[in-house]
Amino acid sequence: MPKLNGAGPAKGSVTQPARVRELDLFRFVAALAVVLYHYTYNRAVLDTGAAMYPVLERFTVHGYLGVDLFFMISGFVILWTARARRPSDFVISRITRLYPEFWISVILSASVFAMFPLSAGQRITLPMVFANLTMVPQLFRQPYVDNVYWTLFVELKFYLLLWLLSVAGQMRRIEPWIFGWLAVATYCFAYGGPHVFRSLTLHPYGPFFIGGCLFFLVRSDRLTVARAAGLLLCLGLGVVSAVEGMEGFVQAADITSAARIATGVIIVACFASFLLIATRVTDSSIAHRLAFLGALTYPLYLLHNIAKAVMLSIGGELHPYAQLAIAGAFSLALASVMVLVIERRMRRPFTEFLTRRYRKLATLVAAGIAERAARRNGL
Repeated sequence: MPKLNGAGPAKGSVTQPARVRELDLFRFVAALAVVLYHYTYNRAVLDTGAAMYPVLERFTVHGYLGVDLFFMISGFVILWTARARRPSDFVISRITRLYPEFWISVILSASVFAMFPLSAGQRITLPMVFANLTMVPQLFRQPYVDNVYWTLFVELKFYLLLWLLSVAGQMRRIEPWIFGWLAVATYCFAYGGPHVFRSLTLHPYGPFFIGGCLFFLVRSDRLTVARAAGLLLCLGLGVVSAVEGMEGFVQAADITSAARIATGVIIVACFASFLLIATRVTDSSIAHRLAFLGALTYPLYLLHNIAKAVMLSIGGELHPYAQLAIAGAFSLALASVMVLVIERRMRRPFTEFLTRRYRKLATLVAAGIAERAARRNGL
């Protein structure tokens, strides 16, 4: 694995960064945790009111924490990407990475949910679908087609923060900004703070993004006292966030002292695993052979509730574990098709198209600015 350049690329560089294969494996683990949470605990308790997987649910009840792991991965990877690319290339890479598969997922999910509602009273409308295609339907006062999409808005805000810093030429001085973000995030945990502070710091998920960013700096450079202290603070805030957030994902009867302790242990395990990666203790040989699973995570996350909706409607006579196996296999197959068709065949042409359009627009804007400057100078 080539060493990362902690100082960032030279001006104008668009060199693709190397991959940390362990993170591909982490992505899949996070996605699988969320899928099992929705297929077992969320379905059995919140949707049907009965425990369908009494043994499995003891573990999958914590599957929603896969989202926190996703946010840590984003902090690491997206900061890496932002430092390795020009601001325009960073934006184009994020658009082409997120939107094509998302558009297909919205259309597929809306079509299925119109026939097999995911929850009682769910109603799919055309305005809802069109608003969801933007990835920010709340700006149009429309609900999500699938509630799992809420995490994408949090991700977009993180991308926006990094893009603004990139445009301002702050990527080489990113560490003070990260610690400033951590200071404001800590204030929000301690005192609440105004809504604008909570929104800008991605409260209460900011510590996971910040932790991922700091782990990237550790891997690209070294572990310093300041970074270690920052990571410990992120760990503490992350545990608080996860434990306090249980009420939104877990039935009140299941929020026990043991469940809270298990939640804290899982968050500690996530940070410990990232520390091993950041300090290059791990062996990526196994992760390398399983790296293809990383490509499945995004479409699997977006599409897995399709199988859940169908099983809720027509799979009731099957054994619960047969339903689980069929739904899981179908979701993995659907995600594989998405990767083969969209990710591997359409992303590069879409990237080239947007790059050409951007360059043409940039040329026109530059020409317009030069023309106005010439007129002011009387030329």
